[in-house]
Amino acid sequence: MPKSTTLPLIGAIFRRKRDPAQANGLTSVSSNESTEAHTLPYFLEGPLIAPGGTPGWATQPWHYVFNDGDVAWALGGNGRWRLVTVVGDGFIDEIENRKQIAYNVTWASGGVTMRGTFAPGCGDIKPNTLAIRRLLYDEGVRRVERRDWEQVLDDNIQLESTESAGSESGE
Repeated sequence: MPKSTTLPLIGAIFRRKRDPAQANGLTSVSSNESTEAHTLPYFLEGPLIAPGGTPGWATQPWHYVFNDGDVAWALGGNGRWRLVTVVGDGFIDEIENRKQIAYNVTWASGGVTMRGTFAPGCGDIKPNTLAIRRLLYDEGVRRVERRDWEQVLDDNIQLESTESAGSESGE
């Protein structure tokens, strides 16, 4: 049965969409809104939403809670998955017309540090686990950045050799 995690909204991670007419910078939150943010819980279902605790396909929305410094897989605008590093503990934002938790991440590309924001509820960020790497392997090399494919391939070659050894011994 899926577990539910309750995350309190705290002023430090609550972020509202900015009106384009506003100047650049952080949007202020009134003290009344700040108090409300501290007392209203944000309900996040997951991460176990499929048998075995993994999504059924790589882009399936899957509510997973990341921590600062976690290595994860993120789906880029080019349609390929890449290894990224989570920066911070996440924040609540309105994405696809609903409030959900999102994470800022960084990755290197061509010697430049890139930054992006991804949300597990949109299916575009997953933890760097063997099960997720197996999903990526099953979807094929064209869906993973070339520099990251070797890690996916190595894990799955080891996994397949372990599985075949187990079936040969009658397990």
